[in-house]
Amino acid sequence: MDSGFDDVLNGLADLPGITVEMCGDWLWITGRTEKVKKELKALGCRWSEKKKAWFYTAEKRRWYKKGKTLGQIRLRYGRKVLLDNEEEK
Repeated sequence: MDSGFDDVLNGLADLPGITVEMCGDWLWITGRTEKVKKELKALGCRWSEKKKAWFYTAEKRRWYKKGKTLGQIRLRYGRKVLLDNEEEK
């Protein structure tokens, strides 16, 4: 992981109610993100309306109109949960 990911992960570590997972070279942030929206934006994360999740990648990517679901991304690239701050239900 590069320092960009480390900086973002350090910023995400204390945010309540979120789960951070790595799929390929992207960080995906899910959970109760509405309460920490400003903090996520400040860290350089972006919102994916289609996937209903926040994401971060250090690389500049070309965007394609057709996208995969978050489940399809997990199957293709694997999933490693890096942080799980979601509260018990």
